This record gives sequence, structure tokens and C-alpha cells, in this order.
Amino acid sequence: MKICPQPANSPDINANDLGFFNSLQSLQYKKRAKTIEDLVNNVDSAFKDLHYTKLDSVFLTL
Repeated sequence: MKICPQPANSPDINANDLGFFNSLQSLQYKKRAKTIEDLVNNVDSAFKDLHYTKLDSVFLTL
């Protein structure tokens, strides 16, 4: 397997922007944040809750 970096500022072909971050954001939106610290903690929690197979699935859909 050859791993290549994706071009910067190119969301139309960036798998992370198309799928992974959207999945992460949908989990994060389920929790209410009143402060920046709450928001950071919610994103961290969402990242920990997101199963690694989701990232695999995102790359397989490209």
C-alpha cells in the first residue's frame, strides 16, 4: 500500500473532510457545549467514541 498526502485546501478530494470529520462532527453535535473547554472535550470524546472502521469506510467510498 502506498500512502500519499492529500493536497491542502482541496475539500472536494479530501477524504477526511468528506466523511471522517462529518462523522466526528455529527457525534459532537449531540452534546451541548457552553464554553470552549466543553467544546474541546466534546470533540475529544466524539473522537474516542468513533470506531476506527468508520475511517476505513470513508476511504473505501472514494
